[in-house]
Amino acid sequence: MKSESVNPAASVSIRPMTCEDVPAVAAMMEATIRRDPGYISHGELQMGIAEAPGRLSPDACRIIAEELTERIKLGDPAMLVAELDGRLAGFVSAREESQYSARYGIIADLGVDPEIRGHGVGSLLVEQAVGILKSLGVTRVFLESGVANEHAHSFFARHGFKVVSKVFACELTD
Repeated sequence: MKSESVNPAASVSIRPMTCEDVPAVAAMMEATIRRDPGYISHGELQMGIAEAPGRLSPDACRIIAEELTERIKLGDPAMLVAELDGRLAGFVSAREESQYSARYGIIADLGVDPEIRGHGVGSLLVEQAVGILKSLGVTRVFLESGVANEHAHSFFARHGFKVVSKVFACELTD
């Protein structure tokens, strides 16, 4: 008899991220970037999470934890964690922003346990975060991705995201 595989997304629960989740989420995000330095985009460089493209800061986990804690305390409603069998399976950090009269959403970070990637957990997280942002009246959501993060580019394209710009940087060293 053929054994059937179980879809982890069918058993996952998604809930708001709390300050108690921050250490595990920050560790997951840091591990994700260490495994795949292509994750690094201008956001990680601007925040000091990365020292250079492809090189994580030694203080990355602390900086990530501080940012997540701040976003939770600000009440960002689209900060979510996915749990499977009582353990962290993934997370999304998203928020509403505005400049002048434009309101928009930002997906700042998304991470899924590598053992269950490809089983719909990331999709569930993005769909719920986007749904929350839409319920707030947001009509456009932006995200950034490291230039070499092709897997993420394909994932987000499947979810309706399109490339709208490119970011350039210049190192000012002597």
